[in-house]
Amino acid sequence: MYEILVVEDEYAERRELAELMEALVPARHIRCAATCEAAIQMIDQLAPDLILLDIMLKGRSGFEVAQYVRSRGLDCRIIILTAYNEFDFASKAMSVGIQDYLLKPMRPDLLLQRIRSVLSRPAGGRAQPPQLWPSLACGMTSGLPQPLPRLPARVVVVLLSAPLSPEEGEALSAQAGPELRLECYGRRVVCYCPEGTAEPLETVGRRLAEWTPLLPGRCRLARAGVGEPAAGPEELAESYRTARLAACSGPLFPQRLVCRYTPWTGEWESYPDQAEARLIRALRSREDTVQPAGQLCARLLSGCRGDAAILEGWLELYCAGLRRACGQVGADWRPELDLEACFTPRELSRRMEELADRAAGLLAPDSRADHPLVARTMAIVESRYPEPLKLEGVAREQFVSSAYLGRIFHAHTGQTFRDYLTRVRLGHAARLLEEGASVSAAAAAVGYEDPNYFSRVYKKQFGYPPKEGRR
Repeated sequence: MYEILVVEDEYAERRELAELMEALVPARHIRCAATCEAAIQMIDQLAPDLILLDIMLKGRSGFEVAQYVRSRGLDCRIIILTAYNEFDFASKAMSVGIQDYLLKPMRPDLLLQRIRSVLSRPAGGRAQPPQLWPSLACGMTSGLPQPLPRLPARVVVVLLSAPLSPEEGEALSAQAGPELRLECYGRRVVCYCPEGTAEPLETVGRRLAEWTPLLPGRCRLARAGVGEPAAGPEELAESYRTARLAACSGPLFPQRLVCRYTPWTGEWESYPDQAEARLIRALRSREDTVQPAGQLCARLLSGCRGDAAILEGWLELYCAGLRRACGQVGADWRPELDLEACFTPRELSRRMEELADRAAGLLAPDSRADHPLVARTMAIVESRYPEPLKLEGVAREQFVSSAYLGRIFHAHTGQTFRDYLTRVRLGHAARLLEEGASVSAAAAAVGYEDPNYFSRVYKKQFGYPPKEGRR
């Protein structure tokens, strides 16, 4: 289990970072410091595996903390947090053995991905060359590292059928050669086309086919989006935005491998809230949700007029509607639907149906769970299964003893709390494996720290090892 130290002098940012780190480790393994002195004291006490380090700490430099760590010879990874105009610190960061430096602000999912990548590398490794796409994803171009090695004429975003590991992404970028700059993140590969590139979509598709044989066997090029031309660095963010939206247009234009984004400029339709209301009623009444979910998906696809930005916004509203409905029964669930993982209308509809099925389980978890404490316990498990849940903690949340809750839970469901938690976790793990996730990634996503233990439990439940459950 990693020990993490967050060094940040702003209280709100410090608290937000600490809460975000709970996606990686339990809260008891996270410490915070607001000053250089406090950070050094905690380093001596904690011996952290990872330090998230702000550069400016009330007039002092965070590099003092980094230099202290390296002078003591501690085996610790360090990630510098910097504002977008502080890239001149890059050379100094590398000189003191800092593994990475990240742009503020950064989306939480991107930050976690970069941190996981750093944790997967040896503590003594040097910082990697800064990637462009995190800045572009935030809509910022003034903070790009200068000078750019070559001004890209446009951005192309490629979506793969399965995500790349950080090591596979680095290998792919290295093998693509100096003429084509690639940056990889999960199932996304960002290509920076050189100056003067203004090719038709068919030619772009052929050029992409030149490096796709370098992909791992489980991956294929599922969709590509070509961004708007960029006459200068200030237009790269727009080129990236339009390229990503074009790549997400698979459910709208499933017959196209390479797309360009065309925004809808006519009269907008409103979100089909009546179709959503029919689906929510079906969820609450335990009716079949396949038809209403499919009808809602069809309304979304037809109403967005081929504009992936509208579709993406409507899918966020769909997830918000499911969250509100589940929140009314006390289930704290934050559904997410990644449009980048849906390449056809059927795949989008299937993903919407899966979310609806999970919402149905939260709204009416089990016909045998007619006791309110049992229903609440099942809702907690369904919404928080990746957490290290214990019967004692769940009982404490409901102000009853663990013995009492365990007894009535078994009486109403025919299984122990532990068995039910295992069944829910393995059910979600099986879906992740079917979607192409690695065994270790699926194990971590559902709350198992040890992939070997997860494999034993999985085989006992299903009769075959998890690697046979992958596509």
